[in-house]
Amino acid sequence: HACGYVGPVQALAPWGVEESPEILAAVGPELVLLSRAGRCSGFRPFGTSLIHGIVPLRDREQVVVFGGQAVCLLSAVSHNQWRCEASYTSSDWVLAASIAGLSKLVLALAHNQAEVVQIGAGEAASCVGCVRAPASLLYSAALMEGDDQHFRVVVGTVFSVIQIWSGRAEPGNRTAAVEHELKGHVGVLFGLAWALGGEAILSASDDRTVRLWTTAAGSATLDSAVHAKSSEWTCRTVLKGHKARVWDAQLIRLGSSWVVASACEDAVCRLWAARDGRPLRELKGHVGRGVRAVVALGTSALVTGGEDGDVKMWPLDPIQSDADQSLTPRSSGWTKSWSLLPHAREGVQDWVR
Repeated sequence: HACGYVGPVQALAPWGVEESPEILAAVGPELVLLSRAGRCSGFRPFGTSLIHGIVPLRDREQVVVFGGQAVCLLSAVSHNQWRCEASYTSSDWVLAASIAGLSKLVLALAHNQAEVVQIGAGEAASCVGCVRAPASLLYSAALMEGDDQHFRVVVGTVFSVIQIWSGRAEPGNRTAAVEHELKGHVGVLFGLAWALGGEAILSASDDRTVRLWTTAAGSATLDSAVHAKSSEWTCRTVLKGHKARVWDAQLIRLGSSWVVASACEDAVCRLWAARDGRPLRELKGHVGRGVRAVVALGTSALVTGGEDGDVKMWPLDPIQSDADQSLTPRSSGWTKSWSLLPHAREGVQDWVR
């Protein structure tokens, strides 16, 4: 591997069109484009510094990448050719990023604050606003993509508490009040994800569980029921079964059912029925210290990135065929595997169980 980096796949994101989906993977300092045909050479937006997050803006053919305090907005010039449109160095460690309107980025930072960054064409990126919530050191954060005036953030504190707050993506310094606190985890929060248009949140924790939190509207969506009106959040499901820390979790749609996919240090990606928490599948193939990231490619495939430097694409066809039959865990299928590190072998086949 050209950069000589040996370590985990830190982040994944879908890319390309639905008919020919591709995957963006962050491995060390490189942004790597993967497709069914193979892998392309990597691009290094930060030189030798690591990439920790990828935010695709596919309708604009752009992607935001961040690592440490560095942030970069990239435009796709051609296949796997990138141009840096704007770069920015934050005042603190960046945990999450999102676009706000046409010319702003919102960055969630490690000390429970957000920076609003102007990224106008032909201008140097600059901080135009800062929103601070009650002080707490964070392990994780996730931003809802907003308009050019508002944004919403969910954060995981070192005290195992989830906080939800919102801010205005406008110039000036402001203080935000915590709107909701979600309690139940007994370990730090390593991963958070918004789902169902902001009516559900997934949390992955050091306590070896994943929790699915919903509003009344989010719960009604999972139950295919009439939407109720309530802004209160409740823990819908606690998913137990992993044997180590859980790094990431995502909610995906299969047929008429909703499924939670979780990535864990025990080297297994597990699938669960979101409606009642039943375990459905174990996706085994990564080795070492586990699965770091998981993302869905529409309803056709699930993609995982591991500590072993592998990115694996798991076909969802056999799982989706069971979706309208209570998702019984009985079928199996092969994966496609890309090896991004020197010691790994490309084309390894693993089992969906």
